[in-house]
Amino acid sequence: MILVTGGAGFIGSHLVEALLQRNKKVLVLDNPSTGKLENLPKNGKLTFLKGDITDRNLLRELFTEYKIVTVFHLAAVASVHESVNNPLLTHKVNFDGTLYLLEESRRAGVESFIFASSAAIYGNVDKLPKVESMAVE
Repeated sequence: MILVTGGAGFIGSHLVEALLQRNKKVLVLDNPSTGKLENLPKNGKLTFLKGDITDRNLLRELFTEYKIVTVFHLAAVASVHESVNNPLLTHKVNFDGTLYLLEESRRAGVESFIFASSAAIYGNVDKLPKVESMAVE
């Protein structure tokens, strides 16, 4: 089974759709603070779980109940504006939540952990297009 955190978001839902088209079993974990359940396709190979990556007990149960082989981690507070207005929540989700996912993935023997980020890590640079070899701010 493949776990997609933040799978009800714009990018996550498209990833879920692509995985389902490849006949994969997909488990979506989303809270959904910015995503929408309507973004997710109706498919018998899709399981949706409403929850948060900062809930360590939920993650432990999830990795115990399901044989997860791959994690696509897209759940995050992605708004720079929100990170300035609410830095504690941003830290809890983006740092602690990621650490909890990594730890549970390690404990459960997950084969692949794919972490998604955004161009926001490069800051407000004048050079376009932004490329992965650029320094992060």
